[in-house]
Amino acid sequence: MPKIALTDLAIKALKPTTQTDYWDTGLANFGLRAGPRRKTFLVLVGPKRRRVTIGHYPDWSLHKARRKAMLILGSPPAPHLVISMAFTDAVESFIAHQKKNNRPSTVRETERLLRRHFPFTGSLATATTHRITDIVGELPRSEANHAFVAMRTFFNWCVGKQYIQASPLAGLKQPYKTLSRDRALEDHELAVILKAITPPTTRYDVMIALLITTGQRCNEIGSLRPEFINREAQTITLPAWLTKNNTQHTFPYGPLTASLLEQYEFDEEQFKSWGTVKRLFDKRVHLPHYTWHDFRRTLSTIMSRENLATITAVEALLNHKTGSRSPIQRIYDRHDYMPQMRAAVLAYEAHLSHLMSP
Repeated sequence: MPKIALTDLAIKALKPTTQTDYWDTGLANFGLRAGPRRKTFLVLVGPKRRRVTIGHYPDWSLHKARRKAMLILGSPPAPHLVISMAFTDAVESFIAHQKKNNRPSTVRETERLLRRHFPFTGSLATATTHRITDIVGELPRSEANHAFVAMRTFFNWCVGKQYIQASPLAGLKQPYKTLSRDRALEDHELAVILKAITPPTTRYDVMIALLITTGQRCNEIGSLRPEFINREAQTITLPAWLTKNNTQHTFPYGPLTASLLEQYEFDEEQFKSWGTVKRLFDKRVHLPHYTWHDFRRTLSTIMSRENLATITAVEALLNHKTGSRSPIQRIYDRHDYMPQMRAAVLAYEAHLSHLMSP
């Protein structure tokens, strides 16, 4: 009877031609019976080593089966017994949990950070403080901070699940101080970008232009659907599941945005390749470092500088939950600021049109 370290990767790789029992090296009397067509978790119970079936894989996950085996064998799943759980299995369970409580884009980024930078193949115990900090120390500043936070969140979750007794990152701070961005494009810089994408020659030009004219986030513009747009009222309503603060957001748009929406290529899938578009666009337009998100700050700056709108109307347009208005004021002030937002949008689009003129 072969003994192996049972992990999800090991189980998936098993393709025996005859029925074979594989016994876990991490938990005595727990194993997997694998055949050509089925894989079944089992335990050996009592002096006579009676086989007890737990369930079939993958209907039963390895983690769930191991915990059930511990209960059958009379060994409660305490932290010091579960620490042999494979790092990859723990990550897989963590990502499944994240999908239930976070936006898809957040889950994708967390999974990317964990799988790309921390390819540990052993148990959770092999992911030591020194190994993690060595990896993080080799990363660029921003990526290092994001990777560190992802790992810290993952290990805190593992502690809560009693996979480990303590996080190897407990008490540590992220490697670099987070700096708030303050980049707002100057008018001449914005004019360079607008002239490069006017008239739009690709679907990406349209999306970049919409980021500028609406001030909305990349994932929101990349997820537009025809049903979000009320062309008669000239408004766009973003559903709560799409926005950062999980609040439905309705905002007006002007004629410049209306012409862009006529050229927008709607898709069932969210557009995610903003990084690739940015790298290609930077070859067309050479400006000091800026990000797509800076367009939101640029819109707010121009509206304040040119006295196009009050700060309250700007925050309503950008769908900010916090800012100049206190929570108690938001409770009692139920005005949607639609007239103020519309006036601001029309004035802002007129300003953009002026920037594009010869």
